[in-house]
Amino acid sequence: MLPTSLLHFKSGHPQLRKGYIASIDTIEDILRAFSILLPGRFTDGDLCSQSILTALNLVSLYNTHYLVRVADKTQDKPDVFAFNRYLRKCFQLSRPFKWVSLCLSVVSYSEVLAEMIWARSGNSSAKHRWKLITYVESIKLILRLLLYFGAKKRMVLHPTHFLRNVDTHTLSFDREGEDRFELGHLDARLGLPSTADADLTQSVYPLPRVGWAHLAELLWMARPLVYVLTLSRVQNHRKSESSTDERDVNDQDNRTDWRPWLVSLAIELSAALLRQSQSMVPLEKDEAKRRNYLLLFYLLREPVYSIWARPFLDWLSDAADHRPLVSIITSAINDYRPFWERCYFYTSAS
Repeated sequence: MLPTSLLHFKSGHPQLRKGYIASIDTIEDILRAFSILLPGRFTDGDLCSQSILTALNLVSLYNTHYLVRVADKTQDKPDVFAFNRYLRKCFQLSRPFKWVSLCLSVVSYSEVLAEMIWARSGNSSAKHRWKLITYVESIKLILRLLLYFGAKKRMVLHPTHFLRNVDTHTLSFDREGEDRFELGHLDARLGLPSTADADLTQSVYPLPRVGWAHLAELLWMARPLVYVLTLSRVQNHRKSESSTDERDVNDQDNRTDWRPWLVSLAIELSAALLRQSQSMVPLEKDEAKRRNYLLLFYLLREPVYSIWARPFLDWLSDAADHRPLVSIITSAINDYRPFWERCYFYTSAS
């Protein structure tokens, strides 16, 4: 039903367009509710949940581009959200930028589902799994490099598509002309009107990164692929020296070898330090803050996860087992634990 309804706005009929816009939030809320409730409920519930979540993200991506496109045609005033204005500037700097950014968004939204499906197929061995992960990280690195140099060495902001700065409940259609409506702008990160945060409405665009700041961007983009290659190399080296079963060797390597974890963290911290060598505009500062928050994912990677994080979660789950409110939270955490324990892309922060 969803693919058929998504074709309706191409007809351009005012009533169909109004009807679909009004139902955008309902469609996305239903998909979001299913993706939250399914994990841990039945066999392959995690796969069903991730499939719905991937569909939700892709539908939301389509809806966002549609709303922005309609707003551009029906509004005289420019978009008050600086992030979207900056993306338009990048589209002007490089013609393929729009399609490359869209491809990167689709890959990022689909990578977890692809890994889970691959694990359930005949190619579920660790060797084939890491080969798939290496291919995906290589594709993402190439796409980010194209975006970076296509934007004349400006920082690649996240996400690489337009942000939803429109609350569909605030849409007000013109009674005299059905083809025109006004949009209530919201900051997608804060849920507040964009004008409430001056940093996000300033027309100050990122400048090209030079010197050490340029190196910082290259290091940050290459970090996920370096981590995967280092991890694969360690595992292949151990397997060549051991007669143990392949799966047991890979599990043991992930829990005892610190080299991939330390190499990735060293690159991440170096990029964060070198990034400060050049002044940043508000949009870049917001992106730098987001990247710093991603360091928390290192707590969910081996060997830190097995040594500290997992025992703590087990203790927390046991301690809150008979406490009414807290047990609901720990139960939800336990439902999602298989995601980050089995799927690389859930904690890759790439």
